[in-house]
Amino acid sequence: MEYSHFSIGEMRDPGFDAVEARVDFATSDPVIVVSGQIVIVSRVQAHRVPVVLSSAAPGQETVPGGDWRLVSTISYAPVYGGRMYACDTMNGVASPAPGPIEAFGQSTEPGAPAIDLDPSHVYRVHVWARGREDSRERHEEAM
Repeated sequence: MEYSHFSIGEMRDPGFDAVEARVDFATSDPVIVVSGQIVIVSRVQAHRVPVVLSSAAPGQETVPGGDWRLVSTISYAPVYGGRMYACDTMNGVASPAPGPIEAFGQSTEPGAPAIDLDPSHVYRVHVWARGREDSRERHEEAM
């Protein structure tokens, strides 16, 4: 992550017209939704962020537990084909993690940083983070 943010965004599939999406970074919201992407704002300028994408049927959502904290809950409606990718701020689609990530009480093996959404649905998205509340202080201390 660079510039204190990263996105989960749709790639425009053939046959879709481009939709203008201007992200308002002046907001104090930790999660910004624009057409075609969800932008997560960090409290630290540049660092590595493990990301896990998952989907669940309404009422089947799970809470990650432990020291994970809910950052925001937003609505998202796909505007292209519904294939969402975790994106590296400057380099396009993010790389898979080098090893397993602990999330939702289980070890998750790395895989393609993508998830398929049904373009006919509006999704309720939960953004969870661990260590966010003191990340800036820890980062400054380490410098």
